[in-house]
Amino acid sequence: MDNRITHIYSKLGAIAVGTVSSRSRGGKADRLREGVRVHDVFELKASYHLDHPPGVVVVLDAFPYRYPRRFVGKVVKIISGPGEGVRATIDEAKSHHATISFFFKGLSKQDISVGSTVFLED
Repeated sequence: MDNRITHIYSKLGAIAVGTVSSRSRGGKADRLREGVRVHDVFELKASYHLDHPPGVVVVLDAFPYRYPRRFVGKVVKIISGPGEGVRATIDEAKSHHATISFFFKGLSKQDISVGSTVFLED
């Protein structure tokens, strides 16, 4: 297995070395695979006459990520309660510093609610 040193930190003589295996390079993306709670949901309807297709904006709960556009085109599963949940493709992703949001074209607040969990699929 390929291991590489990610950082060395020295303070008052203490040294900490972190290693990452080739299988765990995802970091925060791995957390999204385990599931992240939905903090808020905004629906964009055709009747709003926006220059945007109808769908929902899903704000994740405390999930800061520097390059959220990396998730565009990825498939997620959204579980809103008991049942199978919804599979959807991320159409847009934006950073809001403390967290990120995803836009899902064609979905509504009936598909995704506050408190749902979003899982990144491989």
